[in-house]
Amino acid sequence: MGGPRTTHLSVQPKGGSMFFVVTGNTGNGAVAITCDSAAAAVEKARSLIAEGVRDVLITDADGLQHAPADFDRLFVAIPADTTPTA
Repeated sequence: MGGPRTTHLSVQPKGGSMFFVVTGNTGNGAVAITCDSAAAAVEKARSLIAEGVRDVLITDADGLQHAPADFDRLFVAIPADTTPTA
């Protein structure tokens, strides 16, 4: 009865583009911030944590919530084309 609850949010992409919702809890209540890229979501999540916000999560377009330990997995930099030219 008093066990942990799993939350699954439905986050629908706007105009076909993916976006993320960063959520957390403060002494004054819950916060939710929408970001249009994984990089922006990770940056905002880290900023909120630094400000003392608790229970920070990033929800992706599929409604999956990612804890701080998973933040780096959300943002994967794609290296520039390194194919040698002849």
